[in-house]
Amino acid sequence: MVGLWWSSLVKSVLRSVPPTGSDAGFAVPEIWIDAVANRAYILLDVTAGVATWREIGSSGPFYASQGEVTIAGGIVAVTGPGLWTIDTESDDPTDELDKITGLVAGEVVLLQPADNARVTTVTPGAFMDLQFDFPLDNVAAKFALISAGSDVCEELSRASNT
Repeated sequence: MVGLWWSSLVKSVLRSVPPTGSDAGFAVPEIWIDAVANRAYILLDVTAGVATWREIGSSGPFYASQGEVTIAGGIVAVTGPGLWTIDTESDDPTDELDKITGLVAGEVVLLQPADNARVTTVTPGAFMDLQFDFPLDNVAAKFALISAGSDVCEELSRASNT
């Protein structure tokens, strides 16, 4: 189901207020839902007992559509967080994504394929901290990653919606 693409990799809490820096008793990447204001936040970091939360929503990192990027040599270069449509190199039928550049630590990208006829497989490796390969094989598929810095991305969630 499209609305259930957050997997068990990300835990969430339901509260009636927004989080603050003192709400540090959670593990990254926790999702905090403020049920009164209908807003959601993601925990990006906890350092020295101080939590860094970022709001997600219509103007937040998950929904801001950024455009299309094309794989070149297993790498895509984005210009910041948000929803990115990804296409294979030279419109090949298949391609592998090994690295994303252009993010700073804590920024989140949501990837979706450009076309049902071309499959991009996101693969684990030195720059992708994933559980296992994930083929973006239909335009409804989504893959969320958070930058750990130094061009390393960690998996947040995946959904094939097939």
